[in-house]
Amino acid sequence: MKWSLPSAVLVAASLALGCSSNERVLRPVQRMSGATGTMKIGKADNANREVEIEVAFVPRPEDIDKSLTTYVVWLKPSTGAGDWMNMGQLSVNDDRKGKIRFVTPHPSFVVEVAAEANPTVTNPSQAVVLEGRSD
Repeated sequence: MKWSLPSAVLVAASLALGCSSNERVLRPVQRMSGATGTMKIGKADNANREVEIEVAFVPRPEDIDKSLTTYVVWLKPSTGAGDWMNMGQLSVNDDRKGKIRFVTPHPSFVVEVAAEANPTVTNPSQAVVLEGRSD
């Protein structure tokens, strides 16, 4: 079997993440008990962490509140005084599943998946559906 360069790079990156990652279960908040999620944490360049979050069975944001339109993943360092950081929009498909991948320099952190009015908000809403910790 002959590999193309992009395929070989993708396979190598997947194996690297899989071999050096650990997986955590994201906990649903009480009112959204049907939502499920996982967080895979792997090593990235420059002592960073690569994080992949996958969710399933999340409600449509507008079903939580009519003013909410999307999901955002939030990260806060576990140690020190740090603010919540918007890590990006989590696109959820019609099957109520979604995935996002990002890099953080923080070795220990807390994440939340929250429904938001728009993807560029600077503070998390109270509409958190899943939460988890890196440690």
